[in-house]
Amino acid sequence: MVSAGVEHSVVLAELHARCFPHSPWDAKSISRILVQEPYDCLIYCVGSTPVGFVLWQSVIDEAEITTICIDPKWRRKGYSRLLIVELCRFLSQDQVSKLFLEVAEDNSPAINLYLNAGFEKIGWRRKYYQKEDGTLVDALVMGLDIIKT
Repeated sequence: MVSAGVEHSVVLAELHARCFPHSPWDAKSISRILVQEPYDCLIYCVGSTPVGFVLWQSVIDEAEITTICIDPKWRRKGYSRLLIVELCRFLSQDQVSKLFLEVAEDNSPAINLYLNAGFEKIGWRRKYYQKEDGTLVDALVMGLDIIKT
């Protein structure tokens, strides 16, 4: 794991574009996020190859995952789970007790990952995500009690 800063913005943008080709974030947008105080980021590497990252913001004792992604050619190897475990370890050292995220209700692989990691369904955001074809999909809001993990 590598703690990411603004100097990693290009790599993060490339990963994000491979994971979310219909709505990629560019390096400038990622840089603008990373310079803000509540945001932080971890990159997961296999050897020297960055294969994914998690970007989050923390406020007092709560944190929210802004985005988490693994390069499609590196998926189904447990790297997302490792990112979540490492994020929880990192957050617990900062006295963060609760972690939140949103996920498209039709993203079954991600929902299953989060449920298996201990997240619970706690709410919905109606018509939150816009799909490539323009249809709107609800977001499932999930939370994890870090103290229990």
